Amino acid sequence: KTMKKPITRRMEAAAEQVLRYIPSSKNLRVSTRSLCYSTNLSPREMKECIAILRIDHPIVSTLGSGGGYWMAKTAEDMDAYLNMMKSRRDTYAHTIQIMEEHRTNLIDVNQEV
Repeated sequence: KTMKKPITRRMEAAAEQVLRYIPSSKNLRVSTRSLCYSTNLSPREMKECIAILRIDHPIVSTLGSGGGYWMAKTAEDMDAYLNMMKSRRDTYAHTIQIMEEHRTNLIDVNQEV
């Protein structure tokens, strides 16, 4: 299991810091905002740390008000997270398909009109 891009030592150290704040219970889930505040990381850096940690840890999350991160301990936790991610993937795939169709209808700026 690896990341698509190399992990810097700085981000590896930041991820280890983030790991200390990830609870083991959904009832104690921690928000991105709280994690950023506790670790002094930007939301983008936080998401990168979570991606790094997910290589070795079953960190799941929920979205919206009351959402947050925690370590999955049950198949139910993991299934809910996987269903959310699959729904996002399908929505992105649909949007990409539509936008590619729009792209074919645009005039290429490199072509003469």
